[in-house]
Amino acid sequence: MKIFFKYLVVIFLFTYGLTKELLYPVSRQEFLYLIKNHLNALLENKNKNSTEVKYKLTTFYMSLPEKIYIPLDYKIEIKLKDKLSKTCQNFNVRVYVPVGNKTYANFLGVFCYKTYVRAYKANRFIKRGEIITLSDISPTYVPSSQKNYVLSSKKDIVGKEAKVNIRESQVIYKHYLTKPKLVKRGDTIHLIAYKNGIFVDIQVIVLSPGGKGDFIYVKNPSSGKVLKCKLISKNICLFEDF
Repeated sequence: MKIFFKYLVVIFLFTYGLTKELLYPVSRQEFLYLIKNHLNALLENKNKNSTEVKYKLTTFYMSLPEKIYIPLDYKIEIKLKDKLSKTCQNFNVRVYVPVGNKTYANFLGVFCYKTYVRAYKANRFIKRGEIITLSDISPTYVPSSQKNYVLSSKKDIVGKEAKVNIRESQVIYKHYLTKPKLVKRGDTIHLIAYKNGIFVDIQVIVLSPGGKGDFIYVKNPSSGKVLKCKLISKNICLFEDF
């Protein structure tokens, strides 16, 4: 019996010593760094699912002791829990060993992130009055608070005219652009009208510049009358009010 008891004591001490050797201390700062990397990986995975929106970690908080003892062959599992706001969320950290799935520690934390939306920036210096081409722009991201002021689609930018000088790498905002002017003051174009089988085609003088689809003012040189018509191409405007 005494031999058996001694045997148990030896096994206990050996196991206890082995367990102590398998656990090693990690400082609070080191552990927080590990968790931050995991959270960044979670957001990076979320970013892969969308080209329109991106997420970036801003802050996170965990209440931890100065040293955390973790096993050599450990794994970290992070589970997102309830949301505190649109951009802040609780999370749970579990430190465990895959073999036997034994949990060594559980911690709670809070992390917050910023949301960014897709926009476009200039690849070169674009002068006022220039027409923007596809090679002039490339995608970028801006804070979601600017969502209503930027353009997320290339087709809304390419072919537009710059209203202002746009610096290289500068984000292109909606108010920087306008439709290109097809006609300018003093140009001569055709005014056409059709109603009840009557077709009219006269040459008129442009009084106000405009782009396709704009309403412009023109002057009939024969009568001197000023008319308002819709510009449908570079050489033609449509008069409907007669």
